[in-house]
Amino acid sequence: MKPPDSDNKRRHPRFPLQLHVEYQRGTDYVFEWTENLSEGGFFIRTEQAFPQGSALELTLSFPGLLEPVNVEGRVAWIRAPSLSQCGGVGVEVDNEGGRRRLADLALRAADRERGKTCSFSVLIVEDNESIVRSYERVLNHIAQTTEGQVKIHFASNGHSALNELKNHAVDLVITDIYMPIMDGLTLIENIRKQDFTRNLPVIVVTSGTGDERERAAKLGVRAFLRKPVQFSHILQTIVALATANAV
Repeated sequence: MKPPDSDNKRRHPRFPLQLHVEYQRGTDYVFEWTENLSEGGFFIRTEQAFPQGSALELTLSFPGLLEPVNVEGRVAWIRAPSLSQCGGVGVEVDNEGGRRRLADLALRAADRERGKTCSFSVLIVEDNESIVRSYERVLNHIAQTTEGQVKIHFASNGHSALNELKNHAVDLVITDIYMPIMDGLTLIENIRKQDFTRNLPVIVVTSGTGDERERAAKLGVRAFLRKPVQFSHILQTIVALATANAV
């Protein structure tokens, strides 16, 4: 199925907000995030086979930056997966309350594009140097268009991450699972044991098993990213939401 016509897209500018998606009726699909969002709806990257026209009740959120937002919509169009992009569904929101919520989120993204000041600190725990360089390239690009700053701290394993947390106050941790010296799950266990980090939001990056996700969920992790991660969308979302929260 094809997306809405170009005139509809122009009426509702789209912003690359990557928000965590939870289905209110319950599902095991924990890796699902929006790809973009507008006042009229949003696109979800998903492997689920939603029929066109089916009704969805969703919660959109981002750990540490956006409290859960409940939205109802319907599947307006379907994108089949290809070699260059994953599949997904375009969700259209018709009710006034849902559109107001989306309009607020779109305004946050627009504020970021206008260059408003923001301040937010993230610890990324990743042992793969090429992935770290990918984060840094995106950060350098974002820094050129943002007056404020999103501070990023890097650690190559869980032990180094704990030292970073002792020396720097951060607002969010994004961690891999498989790392030398101390893995991501052990890191999260230690984070939850410390008074000053017990409630720290954590996003887990993994391509691992359901057992790992279950262990992480028991430690308070609700958001998971499946490898390979779209670094630009995640960091742009952090900047957009941090900008709005700081103003």
